[in-house]
Amino acid sequence: MGNPAANKNIEPSPEERRLLKAYGNGAVPAVTDGYFPDLALVGGAPAGDVLQKLFQSKDVNIRTAAAETGSHGLFGEKTVAAMTQLIADPSPKVRQAAIRALGMSANWRSQAAQQALIQLATNKSADLNDRLNATDALGYAVKLQVRGVRQDPPMFEALISLLADKEEPVRASANAILAPVYQPASATPPLKAPSGGWQSWLDEITTKEAGYLKDYAVCGWGKSGQQETVYPGNRGSSEPEDLFCMGGSALLGQNLGTGQPVKQDPQAAFQYTLQAAEKGYVPAQAALGMLYANGKGVEQNYGESRKWFVKAAEGGHPLAAVSAANGRGAPRPAAPTAAAK
Repeated sequence: MGNPAANKNIEPSPEERRLLKAYGNGAVPAVTDGYFPDLALVGGAPAGDVLQKLFQSKDVNIRTAAAETGSHGLFGEKTVAAMTQLIADPSPKVRQAAIRALGMSANWRSQAAQQALIQLATNKSADLNDRLNATDALGYAVKLQVRGVRQDPPMFEALISLLADKEEPVRASANAILAPVYQPASATPPLKAPSGGWQSWLDEITTKEAGYLKDYAVCGWGKSGQQETVYPGNRGSSEPEDLFCMGGSALLGQNLGTGQPVKQDPQAAFQYTLQAAEKGYVPAQAALGMLYANGKGVEQNYGESRKWFVKAAEGGHPLAAVSAANGRGAPRPAAPTAAAK
């Protein structure tokens, strides 16, 4: 789905400024392959500002191409928020392109994208095709999580609610997305829900997600109002705690010690977390297991995921011990290799 690396908060280069200038004074270059490749190449907030203007074009083809461009790069939450407005566009083509782009942003944990898709998919008065597209987009957003570490319980909660939807296509889509949760290859006869039921499963993954995020408390996560404290990750140090916190900031797109937005860079998050884990920092080892399980910043690898969950468990990390004991990280048969994020 395009070039997720185009997600930067640095100033555009001279060449990138030249590309953006082509959109100045109301000019709109020709659409190529259904989108605007130059904007996808530049990415980040500067290209996002251009996209936001194109979203408001009176030309349905330009709005469609602008929405489609959102599937080829990341442009910041402000642009995602503007794109959510397109799911109410009069044109089905625009809505479809916007929903598809929001699916990619939701996969990268954009809260605005996730909430927009959840609201649309569960809105029983919305157009059925739009609801089905939103359900499929949620499926794209959780496609790695569904077999790995479930980081975004609200999306799973929405999909679970759709299992009882009155529209058969929506029910079928939600069921297909969630099937790997409760249908392990060894299950005979096939199961219809996780052991203990869906609510128990949802409560479990919600508790686990909150638990993993608690590891970032050492970085200042959740401690707003204490800006006078210089937390790890902001000390100019390469100690394991600092590397772990730098990785968390890159993963979540926010300086965990100051609360300021930073470049969301899963590849950098993986590298920082790997360095901290290799230095024996237990929370980083658990986080690394999660990154491998969900293919964030690295190709999804269940063997590596399990290895690091086990290391963290041996170091006393309770959630990693649960993940390792549950078999999360075990190789899954006949599954295609997921592309690195």
